[in-house]
Amino acid sequence: MKEREVVFDIRRVEATELNTVVAVAARAFWNDPLSNFFLPDLLAQHRHASGYFEAVLTDAFVHGQVWAGYSDGIAVGVAAWLPPGVDAPTSGTRALVQFAHMAPVLSHSPHRRLAMRLMTEVPKHHVAQEHWYAVLLAADPLFHGKGIGSALLKVVMALSDADGRPLFLETQKEENLSYYARFGFVVVDRVQIEPDTPTMWMMQREPQNDE
Repeated sequence: MKEREVVFDIRRVEATELNTVVAVAARAFWNDPLSNFFLPDLLAQHRHASGYFEAVLTDAFVHGQVWAGYSDGIAVGVAAWLPPGVDAPTSGTRALVQFAHMAPVLSHSPHRRLAMRLMTEVPKHHVAQEHWYAVLLAADPLFHGKGIGSALLKVVMALSDADGRPLFLETQKEENLSYYARFGFVVVDRVQIEPDTPTMWMMQREPQNDE
């Protein structure tokens, strides 16, 4: 029997929906290489990771955009990005707010020192030119391979193309490199602060002009 095609409703997230998409992100990144480095205890991940994603998505909601994909009215994917001229929060009030949300994760991490180093090192490798920054792209594991990620990614790709400035992202999974390459992303840098810490790949996509 042919599998029913999944049709997604892609739209910008309202403030009242933030908690829902935080849950989607926490579910998507549970038992992920980077999550496992921060919190190897999977039960601890389940309890505390939502604070991290609340910080990331709230900051993107205030300073950029958060979009979600819905199937039958249920959020099953989320993407967040910051526009050109808005950097990742590394200092000032934004950074303090994020740290307050992330504190429970770091306090339960057996690798808190390395985790802090990784968190502060990665932003140093962002490209210098103004760019769109895809902060997060996540899909409910039940919808992997259904097209939700590409549908969300195409929204910000269109913004980048119209604006004429590149799109930048990071990934902690080597298998994602080929996925993003399909959309025109290339690796521009990588970060690994110690041999046993996760590798982060920096990828960039130049704006496309079909004319």
